[in-house]
Amino acid sequence: RLGLEESRSRICKALGKTRENSSFLFTGADMSNLSVQKAEFKAMAVYALVTAGVESNAVRMAEDEGRFYEPGTINVVVMTNMKLSARARTRAIISATEAKTAALQDLDVRSAASPLRHQATGTGTDEILVVEGRGLPIDNTGVHCKMGELIARSVYAGVREAVYRQNGIADRRSVFRRMQERHLDLHGLLSR
Repeated sequence: RLGLEESRSRICKALGKTRENSSFLFTGADMSNLSVQKAEFKAMAVYALVTAGVESNAVRMAEDEGRFYEPGTINVVVMTNMKLSARARTRAIISATEAKTAALQDLDVRSAASPLRHQATGTGTDEILVVEGRGLPIDNTGVHCKMGELIARSVYAGVREAVYRQNGIADRRSVFRRMQERHLDLHGLLSR
């Protein structure tokens, strides 16, 4: 209710930080629906913290027109115990984005703008933060690498759980729910 600028100012003041050295993720999703996922392999550990709301502004990139801003948002915070290079942090964003999109497609989340034609690839307000740890140096987080696999697995599971918690969308849902998501009604179909 305060707006983004006033919220940023108050949070920075409360934490004793400046805007220049702070990053924030804002969401319209209910924080009690936060999904926390962990993936491990030997000494490597990745946590994904995910909130997701997809009913009002899910979009298909390269298909849907960007016309407005509404709450919804898939926010992902990826935290690893390994020290990631700049290259690895950048690549982690790509791995996390691909995992998010795979989760939405496996759930058959529909674009809010074109639900009959398109599955969603995200929302118009998605954000990802990658937080490195202090462990061994890692230079690559692509999916061919173990760290990339762990990032993808934790984000994929987190998106699926967060979408279910926020919007009640699971891969096993009735045909009637799927029709509703596509803005189809049985009466209208039968009358044709």
